[in-house]
Amino acid sequence: KNARKQFTTSNYNIRTHPAQEWEFVVRPKDGVMYPHTPKNKTKWPDNCGWRGEHGRDVVSLEDLMKRDDVKEIQRLAELRDEEIITLRLYTGPMFVLYNASLRG
Repeated sequence: KNARKQFTTSNYNIRTHPAQEWEFVVRPKDGVMYPHTPKNKTKWPDNCGWRGEHGRDVVSLEDLMKRDDVKEIQRLAELRDEEIITLRLYTGPMFVLYNASLRG
């Protein structure tokens, strides 16, 4: 039920929900327009209302984990794949829900 409950970030004005963010981070679908994408803000939809200097590109977890820089960070920090997922979720719009829960 809560996985599809919409919320809006105050900083970038992104409207999304946890299920959509999980999909974006773990296994994005082709042809889906995810909030705050692409990274190049000149390609954002007109009147979307999003704020920020840039957005985010759609990259599947599988593709991200193939990148040499990510492999090196994961090795040095001894991160498990689940922790990479958590970091990607937290550094996106989901920080709003995580911080609300942690800070009360």
